[in-house]
Amino acid sequence: MLFHEFLHLTYDYKELIAFLAQKKVIRNQITCPRCNKLVHLNVEQSQSLMMHCSNMYYKKVRGRKRIRKTCNFKISALTNTWFVRAALDLPRICRLICYFLLLNSPRQLILQQELSITSHTAVDWINFCRELLAQWLSHNEEQIGGLNVIVEIDEAKFGRRKYHRERLITGQWLFGGIERHTGRFFVVPVEQRSSQILTPIILRHIAPGTIIHSDCWKAYNELKEHYTHQVVNHSEHFVDPHTGVHTQNIERVWRDIRHAIPKFGTRNYHYVHYLAEFVFKRKFQYSERICTFFEIMAQLYPLNENSTPANEES
Repeated sequence: MLFHEFLHLTYDYKELIAFLAQKKVIRNQITCPRCNKLVHLNVEQSQSLMMHCSNMYYKKVRGRKRIRKTCNFKISALTNTWFVRAALDLPRICRLICYFLLLNSPRQLILQQELSITSHTAVDWINFCRELLAQWLSHNEEQIGGLNVIVEIDEAKFGRRKYHRERLITGQWLFGGIERHTGRFFVVPVEQRSSQILTPIILRHIAPGTIIHSDCWKAYNELKEHYTHQVVNHSEHFVDPHTGVHTQNIERVWRDIRHAIPKFGTRNYHYVHYLAEFVFKRKFQYSERICTFFEIMAQLYPLNENSTPANEES
């Protein structure tokens, strides 16, 4: 789905609800846990997205005839979903998701003006979106490389130069690798770039039999025990003139991440969320992002009727 198509959809409330229900991120029907009747969401009558079971049934009372009762069970279509505690209305949330997936930072001012929301609300919802993608990324780790496949690895520090000094940078170390011919990659934040930290990450993310290209950083000395390891000495060459070894592809990834992550005001514990957004947008084309985002939401927040509270409202 293209962005302009989805934005147009957010201005038709009934169609938007149908789309979200079709993507299984909200409910439009539920089996009443009290009387087992199928209850449907009536969008035209309930802008609050409440589903109301008005089923009539008879209850037997000792010493009396059966009495007629109304079930009167009520539950929100948003219960146990990603949207459950949202104070913002669904159309504006969906427009914000659209802008989040389309635009890179900085976009806070655009969101405030387009959606008529406060700075605090814009920041909160951007963080909610990033957190969802961070969950997705942690649940979908996969190895790159393989027999005779070249993977370039490198580490880089992100932040800002302290007191405008030339080399002293305060910030966060990142470590990553990229398949040379496919572009498949991984990036993770690390506390330091020692072999004790980097080696387990490499073993987890890079398949056995891979040909690894790196610089001469000493933490990589143990890699020859598990991989074919070839190096380039960056103090002499960017590309080794004899072997052709280089790490230019992973260095391009660092360049792109530097453009995507703000230099100022980014705390170290936020990097995993920024990286999740970067990985998602690099992996999926514009036309794929809307549907994929909601598919991820449905996977992480499944609509399980067994988790529906039986006494939501009476």
